[in-house]
Amino acid sequence: FDLAVADPELIDPYLSNTGEVQLEVVVRTQAGEEVHGSTVAVDLGPNGPEATSNSIDGAGSPNVTLVAEEPVSVAEALAVDETEQPRYYACDWYKNGSLGLRSVQIEHTASTNSNLKVAVVHERSRTATVGYATSSSSATSGFKLAGTQSVTTGTTNNFTTQSGKHSTKYFIQEEYVRLRQGCYGDSTGYKVVWKNKWKAVPSGKTTGGYILTGQATPSASKCGTFNGSAVFSTKLATTFSAGVSLKSAIGIDLSSVAGRTTGQKVTFTSTKSANYKICGTTAYPGNDNTGALVGK
Repeated sequence: FDLAVADPELIDPYLSNTGEVQLEVVVRTQAGEEVHGSTVAVDLGPNGPEATSNSIDGAGSPNVTLVAEEPVSVAEALAVDETEQPRYYACDWYKNGSLGLRSVQIEHTASTNSNLKVAVVHERSRTATVGYATSSSSATSGFKLAGTQSVTTGTTNNFTTQSGKHSTKYFIQEEYVRLRQGCYGDSTGYKVVWKNKWKAVPSGKTTGGYILTGQATPSASKCGTFNGSAVFSTKLATTFSAGVSLKSAIGIDLSSVAGRTTGQKVTFTSTKSANYKICGTTAYPGNDNTGALVGK
């Protein structure tokens, strides 16, 4: 085949010491495309410089007819294809606004026994596990729980001791922020292109706590018998499926869980010497995942 070269200077950078150029020839057949290498010698013919080759390496058959579907100049062939994928492309998450301080439930106690007192302590530097959510719809809707991460309490909370009959939920406050995904690369001029992907995540800023009394007393039948004081500080609390209040900002609440450890403990004390019961909603007291603890 012959390839006419209108401007020999365009080919100069690609010439070997022996005046040859390496080409790739694409052959389209019914079975698909085949790419074959070809070394061509550049000669000065009667019509100007020409690149001439008598064979295609590895073609497998001498009966190959080459047809230029859309003839292009050498300059066009050497031009950069701006539609190809960028050589550098990266995505990251950027803060898109604060969702404010959000209530995170860490405990629930109750009592139907008028002789019991309940004290809850959540100490500074104690960790809690909270949910985060993602959306591909908008900044305020379409969110779904995507996972959990740990946050550390910045203050110690000695919650008000509850005496007699009660049902109380205990909360700390964690700031949540909204993130949006942005991507950039050489094809964007390194300017961020925003994607329709958002996250609602805790920022790590945790502050003081509070309680809500007068809550419905949960049903609890996993009971143990106690006398005097009973301290729970070695096992995990139940996950509260709607423990993080975010529904007003993203359409759903998220989960929370805090362990009963030396940094968070629940103490039941009886004002009388008589035995009393403490019951878990999902497991017996002293075990993992007891749920709310109810004194009886």
